[in-house]
Amino acid sequence: MIRTQVSSIRRVQALRRQYRDILVRKLGEGGFAWLGGAALRLGAVWLGARAGRPLAGPLLGTLVITYRCNYSCEFCELPARAVRRRREGTAEFDAGEMRTLIRGFKAIRTAAVGITGGEPFLREDLFDVLAEIRRLGMVAHVNTNGHFLTPENVRRLIRTGLESVNISLDAPDAATHNRIRGNRRSFDRILAGIEEIRRRRRGKRPRIGLTTVLTGATVEKALEMAELARDLGVDSLGFLPVHEYHEGGEAAGLLPRREFAERAREALRHLVEEDRTVLENSPAYLSLFPRCFEGRPSGLRCYAPQASVVVDCYGRVFPCVPYSEIDEPIAVIQAGGLPACWRSRRYAEARKRLARCQACYWNCHTELNLLFQRVPR
Repeated sequence: MIRTQVSSIRRVQALRRQYRDILVRKLGEGGFAWLGGAALRLGAVWLGARAGRPLAGPLLGTLVITYRCNYSCEFCELPARAVRRRREGTAEFDAGEMRTLIRGFKAIRTAAVGITGGEPFLREDLFDVLAEIRRLGMVAHVNTNGHFLTPENVRRLIRTGLESVNISLDAPDAATHNRIRGNRRSFDRILAGIEEIRRRRRGKRPRIGLTTVLTGATVEKALEMAELARDLGVDSLGFLPVHEYHEGGEAAGLLPRREFAERAREALRHLVEEDRTVLENSPAYLSLFPRCFEGRPSGLRCYAPQASVVVDCYGRVFPCVPYSEIDEPIAVIQAGGLPACWRSRRYAEARKRLARCQACYWNCHTELNLLFQRVPR
């Protein structure tokens, strides 16, 4: 019995920091029913993977609210997708269709919905969408490049009641970050936006997280990023290894061996040993990064098709974020079609097929996978 309790405590400590913070907040708010449901949901993911069908709704729903973006990042092709769709005459879901889609997430019992892009703040109805997620009792989260965190937008953002904001910051110095993001004003605007949220939020809500994509230009700056995150007073800093996404490409091609793999190994050894007070990622996840940069499969069974669903602004449904990046959907739906798609035979076939996929190290998916299995040797 004692051994089981110790194992459970270690599992909680190994959680991605964002998940742990939400659990602690819910506990503090007296959300025992929500916590009990989350625990049952986690068990259902494991059982559902073996049964070959979903036994609960997804833990995480992701809504790509737009592919449009005001930046031109070195490693991102998504804004070009928005341009091409517009030329093809394909329109984004309008505000009413977005609300219908959010109700679809609720209908399949999604625990949390993360809004991403492109740049979500380019959608005028972003705040209404976040408020609708909260009204329906789901955890609400937004990923942003931080460019539009003006005082007025921050006020509106906080009023939605969302739980967390993740902001992309790719280097501890303006020159490197601005070059990667393709905008010479980005770094200073992000720092101003972070301070605006910190000044206006109540307590630790919304939670402020930074996300840094590790590339050959930034991997050796990781410890400096951790120092900057502490200086800025954010709640966490999360790292994500760069993947090579090409629309229409094969998932197996996401992880070529990188020329900086050897340099990365030493830098990441120090990162794993870094003070845990600010790092978002679990030590287990960080320990996999050298394997990633060497171009090796993760060695993990993938639970993402059981635990998540991604829907974009055109109604294209994906089993995970990497498949949305290469634009390989399971189906294309109308705004109200998510419940039927989640329970469809096509989705069931994708779950079975992708359980064997080891093609990515995407943070939210891999951290969840690590809850069910040990780090491979």
